[in-house]
Amino acid sequence: MSKPVNLHSADETIATRPGRGALIVSSDTVPSGSPSGYSMGCLYICTSDTKEKLYINTGTDAAATWTVVGTQLAD
Repeated sequence: MSKPVNLHSADETIATRPGRGALIVSSDTVPSGSPSGYSMGCLYICTSDTKEKLYINTGTDAAATWTVVGTQLAD
């Protein structure tokens, strides 16, 4: 049986996987570092006017690795 997805929070997280971390995030900052709290496969939507891109966590739940999805225009 599948687990429920929690929607929206005050920290720009749109959806989470219970016990795993953020699943979809939208922010005007570019993701950086290897923070925990982002589920493997998390989609991070950067909504900055000059740096709009979609990223995916190709790392783990414990240490995110942010990779640009597909071919997107350079900054």
